[in-house]
Amino acid sequence: MARLLRHLTYRGYLAAAAASRAIPEPLAEAAAQLTGRLYWRAFSNKASLVRRHLATIGGEVPEESMVKEVFVSYSRYWIESFRLNGPRVAALQGRVRAEGLEHLDAALERGHGAILGMPHLGNWDVGGAWLASRGYRAVAAVEALEPPELFGWFCRRREALGVRVVPAGAGAPAVLLEALGNNAVVGLVSDRDLSGRGVEVKLFGHQTTMPGGPALLSLRSGAPILPAAVYSPSLGCHRAVIRPPLQASSAASLAERARELTALLAKELESLIAAAPQQWHVLRPVWNAERAGKDRI
Repeated sequence: MARLLRHLTYRGYLAAAAASRAIPEPLAEAAAQLTGRLYWRAFSNKASLVRRHLATIGGEVPEESMVKEVFVSYSRYWIESFRLNGPRVAALQGRVRAEGLEHLDAALERGHGAILGMPHLGNWDVGGAWLASRGYRAVAAVEALEPPELFGWFCRRREALGVRVVPAGAGAPAVLLEALGNNAVVGLVSDRDLSGRGVEVKLFGHQTTMPGGPALLSLRSGAPILPAAVYSPSLGCHRAVIRPPLQASSAASLAERARELTALLAKELESLIAAAPQQWHVLRPVWNAERAGKDRI
């Protein structure tokens, strides 16, 4: 039974991708609106979680239209990612408005690569494809998916767009260090701690953990961390933001500097998320109190 479910999941993603690529752009945006609203209506537990997240970010109970927009934005992310191919990536040159690209270029001039620390916001896949299309060596560390054939399919799609994929795991740091040594741009989605053993930080005033990997990679490679996000308010419309590199104290120990860098990154991610909280696609508990099963934080 489990094997059948994995196979159906794989086939379902393939069918959704084929349908997303087949329809014209105006219908694709309409599909994102429809499927997102259906998702919001069908999963009341997820909607409650998103409502709580938005209230934590904004300091007040959000309007329900904003809660729905999170699900629409998440659906838009999938549809747009499914639709990415060579011609559409080429068209991104006229559709991505970049702010702060000079920070990335300045970092790469030093020759140690650069780390983009990003939240689950907007469409980071578009950002990677756009950078690769401009000639940057783009590398992404990604969470492995189940079933394995689905993960393999996603990896092949991203690599066809010029983005090298490194599966998260024990061997990933060595591969990423090598890539940074070759002056690559490594993208790390950094606002969710999958291991539960990350660095304690405050995010929107509440305790949580974030992965310490970006900070350790930066300190060991000499590559700076540049907070970044790609906002996608509608299909085909993108605003890429790259912030100046984070600076940690040079006097502290390696562990202290890693904690400091992670805390600095948390503050930057706060700012990036707060600019468009309805595009923050985190549909699971974030803060320690939530993870402990408490409804309030």
